[in-house]
Amino acid sequence: MNAPAVRNLVSITNILLTTDFSPVSLRALPYALDLANRYHSMIHVVHVIRTEDFTFARPATLDDFFEDAQESSEQRIQALLQPARERGIPYRTLCGHGNICDVLAEYVEESAIDFITIGSAGRTGLQEWVMGSVAKRIIREMPCPVLTVRPGTPAGDRIQIRRILHATDFSPASMHAVLYARVLAREYQAHLLLLQVVEKEPGESLVLTIRFARGLRQLSCRMQGRSGFHQTRSTNYEND
Repeated sequence: MNAPAVRNLVSITNILLTTDFSPVSLRALPYALDLANRYHSMIHVVHVIRTEDFTFARPATLDDFFEDAQESSEQRIQALLQPARERGIPYRTLCGHGNICDVLAEYVEESAIDFITIGSAGRTGLQEWVMGSVAKRIIREMPCPVLTVRPGTPAGDRIQIRRILHATDFSPASMHAVLYARVLAREYQAHLLLLQVVEKEPGESLVLTIRFARGLRQLSCRMQGRSGFHQTRSTNYEND
């Protein structure tokens, strides 16, 4: 299958970047820009002003706080989009307020977002952004793939992806996800590794293990020669 045909397996036309302007959250920006440039996509930058940040504001001054925060945020969004303008990447912006996940969910639906990029830690703190409700809801509830860029990921304009790991249990969701892994591996000339893990109780029949291993081999055969080098590994864990 040639490169255009592989690209057509998935649609990446509207990419959303959500940011709180922290250095970690902005690490996702080069990835969003690179994908938008490669797929001729529109990039959507969304910043949400959290209502709870103004809990102690007096009602008489609340509107002024929101207005000042929104004006400042819009200016910062325009500043960080300078690279998009230089590359001719189309973009849209939103500076909303309220619950982060609720605002994002509404925007994703209204704007037909099909890919989301986020930094894996933000100003709200590691517990809230990575392990807390915000990140979990974005990853679990959004109806499209989510790319998280963790702290320590090299920053820069040139994005290099050398290895992509796809963990599969052969569920429908997992088989759908492998299409994105395959497309991105082809796009970035990356190695695609397929991993399947089987947990089984002591003494349990190996039928399940064999079935999963067979499925992994079949999936690997379908992928061979189409997206770079593929490595498969089947690992079994027995519970004590």
